[in-house]
Amino acid sequence: MNKFREFLESIPGEWKTGLSIALAIILVFSMGNIAGSLTNINATPVEEAGSAVENTVATDAPTEAPTAAPTTQAPTAAPTTQAPVADSQPADTATSAPAAQTPSTGAPATTEEIVALFNESANKIKTTAVRATRNYQDMRINQLQVPSALQALADGAIEKFVKPNMTPEVYEGPAVAEKYPVSGTDFASKLKPEYLDTITCTDNGTEYVIDIKMKDQKNPVYRSGEGVGSIFWTMNIEDIANNAPGFESGELSYYNCTATAKIDKATGNMTYSKFIYNFDMDVKIKMIVSLQAIASLTVEEEYVIEY
Repeated sequence: MNKFREFLESIPGEWKTGLSIALAIILVFSMGNIAGSLTNINATPVEEAGSAVENTVATDAPTEAPTAAPTTQAPTAAPTTQAPVADSQPADTATSAPAAQTPSTGAPATTEEIVALFNESANKIKTTAVRATRNYQDMRINQLQVPSALQALADGAIEKFVKPNMTPEVYEGPAVAEKYPVSGTDFASKLKPEYLDTITCTDNGTEYVIDIKMKDQKNPVYRSGEGVGSIFWTMNIEDIANNAPGFESGELSYYNCTATAKIDKATGNMTYSKFIYNFDMDVKIKMIVSLQAIASLTVEEEYVIEY
């Protein structure tokens, strides 16, 4: 960081202003060790992804970066139980939707039962999984708003630092607990009913498929285990404030965050997971005057877990 500040001091004032605007958006991503999760943003250009994806453990990974963040659809062949969570009711008193009539399969029917199954199987990953393969990490900028004079500079910075990584990465042994979301913690899930928009569980014969949509949240705290941060990597405002020169104020808004998990019925092991999360960064930078930058991003990751 000292070298970077020395670099800033060596260039003309108008370029300092431009770099500060761009860095408010991309500096955190270029320093992969800040959040402990997005560690490979600078690693592999998209062009190189084709051959690597062919060797991935699962066949669900796309061969090119998706253009949107769709909500994952669970298989439709088997009966599905859905339990939307009412926004106005706290977790301890929320009333679940009527369960589908599939008790013979032993499938969880209520919100609380599905959440309990997800938490138990997700947290087993950190304690018992021998290998987790991240098939890909697609990361993209959906929108970027900066002062018009600085648009080209900001676009160039984003293009350089914010890239998808479609090359599979394998984590083994202790690295599974360290790298698997929520990375850098001893938990993979602290999900609670009050954090949910909807949750469904489908009996797919040999496995349960759980689909989750989280409630939107502003300024979640990374590693807190609360809200979106109960199962997703999140960024802190402090990350930007501490690393972006000229930072004045900022807000992070997470929305349309979804997750899908496949759980083996015989063992209770989660064998597959996929996370899609969207967030907006609204940042003000002050040099001589206050300037505002807004960026909308989508991150999608897919994992295969072995025991």
